[in-house]
Amino acid sequence: MTIASEDIRELYIFDEKELGHGHYGSVRRAKFIRDPGKTYAIKTIRKDNIKGNGLLLKRELEILRNSD
Repeated sequence: MTIASEDIRELYIFDEKELGHGHYGSVRRAKFIRDPGKTYAIKTIRKDNIKGNGLLLKRELEILRNSD
């Protein structure tokens, strides 16, 4: 799920510990506030990390879209 119109921190409770990180962002475990019984791994991407034409970012987003 991609959240564009809402701040993701208002929808999920994030663990402090980072599960991993990559070129564009980091991955943390989070619980959806509306259904705290479900746990997700959420990758957040900082906008200021996006440089150039965004080709690598487009590829990253395509990979994430195909993930469950």
